[in-house]
Amino acid sequence: MKNLGITGIYLNPIFFANSSHRYDTNDYFRIDPMLGTEEDF
Repeated sequence: MKNLGITGIYLNPIFFANSSHRYDTNDYFRIDPMLGTEEDF
């Protein structure tokens, strides 16, 4: 990635939340079903 000029990576929350942006996480130990399952990750 460095060769492509990428200098940073922005990570979005993957935890279960009431909103689509997931910044109001309800459970830090549960992956949002919209993104997959525990097994997927």
